[in-house]
Amino acid sequence: MWCRPCDRARLVDVAMTAEFKNKYALTILAEAKQPPEMGLPSIGVTVQSVSRESKTSTPSYSARVQMTRTPQGRSDSVDGVIRRYLRLNAPRPRRDVDAAIFYEDFANAPRPWGDVEAAVYDEEFDSRMREVRLMRAARSPGWPKARKALWSELRERRARAKSLLGDWVEEVDFHDGHVAEVVLKASDFVRRGAELQERAPWVHHVHLTGFGEARRSSSSSLFQCAYFSGIVSLGIVEQGLDDDDVVALVSSPYLQELRWLDLSGNQLTERAFEALSRLHQLVYVGLNDNRSPSPVDEFGEDAIDGYVVESWPTAAGRALERRADRRLTWLHAPAMFPRSYPPTPLDVAVAG
Repeated sequence: MWCRPCDRARLVDVAMTAEFKNKYALTILAEAKQPPEMGLPSIGVTVQSVSRESKTSTPSYSARVQMTRTPQGRSDSVDGVIRRYLRLNAPRPRRDVDAAIFYEDFANAPRPWGDVEAAVYDEEFDSRMREVRLMRAARSPGWPKARKALWSELRERRARAKSLLGDWVEEVDFHDGHVAEVVLKASDFVRRGAELQERAPWVHHVHLTGFGEARRSSSSSLFQCAYFSGIVSLGIVEQGLDDDDVVALVSSPYLQELRWLDLSGNQLTERAFEALSRLHQLVYVGLNDNRSPSPVDEFGEDAIDGYVVESWPTAAGRALERRADRRLTWLHAPAMFPRSYPPTPLDVAVAG
């Protein structure tokens, strides 16, 4: 990669030829229609434009970025902003081949970018985790034994990833072989979201605790945090959320990729449920144990294996869809995930 400064070193042209050889990642960058602002509070970078430089077998692409200094007097590297742009704008890999290709950028990244992912990722372990997942989906009788055989190694990898990230991360989980799911305080997510994205760039699934502490500074400002960009699963369970908090969540410009949401055990009413109907991409929403009954379809389970065998809409769900004037996918999640309801973030991610 080379950089040619211009306009008093405030604007920089970046030609990506050597470092970004991955055509998959380059295409994401080059074909973006509207590169969003990347002016995150502690980053201070804006992607202005992206263009394709050639159509040869080894194409190069360039991006024009605005570099601004942070309040601490530190500015991001051009390399960092391009990688962050890819991190936030790449579509989630839906096939194993996509995941393998996309991982090339992570594996080749200079540390500390991606250092946690690089330290715990192992291709063989990834394959075995994926095999167990597929065995479970196929209802193979051998999957519990296969899962048990991996349990010790999975636990060790979780502990290692958590140790590398630090005590501010409460729990870590893997999706196949990647660090993809974390539990942490809402205040730590706001303060250290950039570090989390850079060191474990496969994390797209976040569970927040300590919401009451962060709420003192207003829930609306919490959900305006740009580190929510790229998050596809969000859990805020038993944190005292009310309807205003959900309205703030829905209004966030950074949560438009959200597909899995668990808000169980809070103080929500029908007003919050109606606000959620504006998030068209949601596939699953957990709303049990709130002030108003969940509008999600009720269902019956098989007495032996617990699988969903039938489901039917609730009166509240019907009314919600009438007001929304469209079908709300998340209301009918029991029928979509009959073998794993309620679905985990990984279940929803794999479903595509």
